[in-house]
Amino acid sequence: MWRQIYGELLDWKNSAEHRPLILVGVRQCGKTYILKELGKEFDECVYLNFEREHNLNALFETDLDPERIIRDIELLKSVKIEPGRTLLIFDEIQNCSNAITSLKYFCEEIPKLHVACAGSLLGVMKSSTSYPVGKVCHMELYPMSFIEFIVAEGKDKLAEFITTGADGIREPFHSVLLRLLRDYCIVGGMPKVVDSWTQEHNILKVDSLQKELLKDYENDFAKHGGNMIETLTAIWTSLPSFLSRENRRFIFKEFKKNGRAIDFRDPVQWLVNAHLVHKVDQIKKHAYPPSTEDKDGLYKLYMCDIGLLRAMAGHPARIMLTEQDDTHLYKGGMYENLVVCEMRAYGIDRLFYWRDGKYEVDIIAPMGGRTVPIEVKSGTDFSLKSLNVYLERYDVKTSEVISMRPYQKSEKEFVPFYSIEWMVRRNRD
Repeated sequence: MWRQIYGELLDWKNSAEHRPLILVGVRQCGKTYILKELGKEFDECVYLNFEREHNLNALFETDLDPERIIRDIELLKSVKIEPGRTLLIFDEIQNCSNAITSLKYFCEEIPKLHVACAGSLLGVMKSSTSYPVGKVCHMELYPMSFIEFIVAEGKDKLAEFITTGADGIREPFHSVLLRLLRDYCIVGGMPKVVDSWTQEHNILKVDSLQKELLKDYENDFAKHGGNMIETLTAIWTSLPSFLSRENRRFIFKEFKKNGRAIDFRDPVQWLVNAHLVHKVDQIKKHAYPPSTEDKDGLYKLYMCDIGLLRAMAGHPARIMLTEQDDTHLYKGGMYENLVVCEMRAYGIDRLFYWRDGKYEVDIIAPMGGRTVPIEVKSGTDFSLKSLNVYLERYDVKTSEVISMRPYQKSEKEFVPFYSIEWMVRRNRD
């Protein structure tokens, strides 16, 4: 499967300074696959998995001398590791804290050796782990984006077409892309699910795989969540409910009588660090960067993958094909979730929303040195009252409306859901 991050990985491989790489992301989003694909660019690829091969931890217990560690790996794996010719992969590295610490010495003492690590739960490790600050580089892999999804569907030319600009896309391409978008909202971007869909187009198989993934994540709460298991599970399983409301803000009192933000700070941060949720904070007024106006303790939570959100909500795939009034709140939250996931995948690290009384703008994004308000609409017929209030109050000239409409530029820019990558790239340039 083609992943956009592969170009960045090649740049890392070919750079003069390639500090050990740590690739992070939610479990089963494709980290191992893409690193092994990168391994094909080397004469030798040596793969170690600290979750499956428990004996590997012993290699890092005596000392953290990288030369000695390499010799031991060569003996264990019957391979030859040569700087410049070998890619050494440490998978599930969060299971060996000493291996994480050793990256500092790999960086300092064998700088020409390419070491790439993958970790799903690095963000929830015990604080006692000595992290090699400044000695590693980081990349984050997300579930497959819409563009990656349609490439997997064999629509390479169509994917290339939509990245060149939204303004040139008219019928019949607009309708074709909306149909693919609905498929994407059903399937999501988890590689195993996407692969199944592209091979069989069997929605029952998709549902089964998504439920397996959701169960795996809840098992992680039990294994790694400590005394937060019940709260983690409650927050996680509540996401579809919050996103199907008019006010989608996370409400503490629904979990605990007189609940406060501080009561949920650690479990919410755990879910963020595990890459399972995206946290979108509320701001009080227009500013750049938006974080300077962050209203502490008020936020929304979005799921890491749009397909998993549908599966957890228990809605059948056909809900994406209906225009019934009783589904509009659910689909509104779902499409907001889609936009958040897409924007994060395309490099916007932190997102916000604005609310003042009855007025709310769905997303406030720092892009290209300015703060851009973005409204998300699930259909084609809608009002923009809140956005208009925001633009007038703060004298803001640039705004985006993401919807099912074809591209249109007037006082506001109307961008279809399938052109989010183009919108982000153009605003950042």
